[in-house]
Amino acid sequence: MLVMPAATPTYSLNGGGGAVDFNFTQHLGIKMDLQGYGSNTQRFTAAPGSAICPLGCSANVQGNVFTYLFGPQIGIRTGKVRPYGQVLLGGAHSNVYGNVATIPGAVFSKAPSGNSFALAAGGGVDIAINHSGTIAFRPAEIDYL
Repeated sequence: MLVMPAATPTYSLNGGGGAVDFNFTQHLGIKMDLQGYGSNTQRFTAAPGSAICPLGCSANVQGNVFTYLFGPQIGIRTGKVRPYGQVLLGGAHSNVYGNVATIPGAVFSKAPSGNSFALAAGGGVDIAINHSGTIAFRPAEIDYL
C-alpha cells in the first residue's frame, strides 16, 4: 500500500525564462524563447508488505524541464501597445531525480532524462518602454505549449 502525506500534496513547477525577438519589418519578426522550471520535492512512503516494496520504503522525487523554442512572430508595431501572435518550434529537456530508501537502510538513486519536440502557439501584448521601442514590458502572454 502506497501512503501519501496526510495533507493533499501539491505539485508545482516554479521557474522562469526570457525571450528575445528581432523584427525584420513592422509586422514580421523572429523570436527565441528559453524557459526553465523545477518542481518541489515530493516524498512517498510504501508500507511493509506492499507490492512495490515488500520490506517497506520511502522515496523523494523532484524534476525539472527546460524549453528552447524559435519561430516567427507577427505583430502590429504601431504606438506603445503592440499585440502579437507566434508559433514557436524547438525542444524540451526534462530530468527526474529520485531516490528510494528501503527500511533496512539501502538507498537506490535514479536520474532519468529525456528530450522531446516542443511547440508553443499563442500571443500576447507588449508595451514599449523607451521611445524607439527596442525595450518593452510584456504584461500578458498566453501560449499553448
